[in-house]
Amino acid sequence: MWEESPLLGGLLDFPFRDRRIEPMKCASMCGILVVAAPRERRPRVNVSQVERMRDRLAHRGPDGSGTWDGGNVILAHRRLAVLDPTPAGAQPMTSADGRWVVSYNGELYDDAALRRRLQSEGHVRAGFRTMCDTETVVEALAAWGTDAFDQFRGMYAIAAYDTHEHRLVLARDPLGIKPLFWWCDGTEFVAASEPTAI
Repeated sequence: MWEESPLLGGLLDFPFRDRRIEPMKCASMCGILVVAAPRERRPRVNVSQVERMRDRLAHRGPDGSGTWDGGNVILAHRRLAVLDPTPAGAQPMTSADGRWVVSYNGELYDDAALRRRLQSEGHVRAGFRTMCDTETVVEALAAWGTDAFDQFRGMYAIAAYDTHEHRLVLARDPLGIKPLFWWCDGTEFVAASEPTAI
């Protein structure tokens, strides 16, 4: 199912065969944005420019915004707080071990079952910090790596960055319910919930 991308020297993994993304119409629920360049350099846009791009998605997520700067990868998020309106649910969210950073739009239908499994297998020893399924996503990635995507049942678009392997992974639900548009010129990559942010 996974396809290694030649774009940006293998920085990106695409969990879909057809790289053309044509999303279905769906209700708004958060907005994600990622800007990436090869590991040895920063993107041409700076963090404040990325935040302006992110804020073009404000109508999708009026309850908050966040940005994570990893040097050559910048993740951004506009939040529609549904399950956990507290600041603990803010995104981009980092796994407890610090390895994975996620910007996520969607809903996991099997969230409760995945949380029980992560705890019973000892992956989340201290308990979950939030009621957000975003935390389930990021801790599943910390526990199972990209095999976690095979466990997810729901509708989602995810930009996840592995800080150890320096790899950006994009994923969508199998039906493509949650939108994800992307652009690449061979040296930089941008993906977002809507083309207006690109």
